[in-house]
Amino acid sequence: MKRDDFVSTIGYSGNSAIADKKLQKPGTPIETLLELGLYKAAFSKALYDENVHEQEMVLEAYNKASKSSYKSIEELKRLFGVFRVPDKITRVKRI
Repeated sequence: MKRDDFVSTIGYSGNSAIADKKLQKPGTPIETLLELGLYKAAFSKALYDENVHEQEMVLEAYNKASKSSYKSIEELKRLFGVFRVPDKITRVKRI
């Protein structure tokens, strides 16, 4: 699965990912996604890149914006429902 597809995925149906084509802007930096309030997309991008520093940036930004107190990346994974890049996705449907 390509990074932009993973970042813009809003759900799954069998072996297909359902992606929001409005979110598919290649090369959008994490900072921009956070400024736009796209926390799940920012987290997905950081997770795809295996960038722990950026995952922590999302955690901090989300806590600040929502006045929450999530303490770990694992809690964010549960919150956003994003745990890893799925390996059995063969199609992407953009809506």
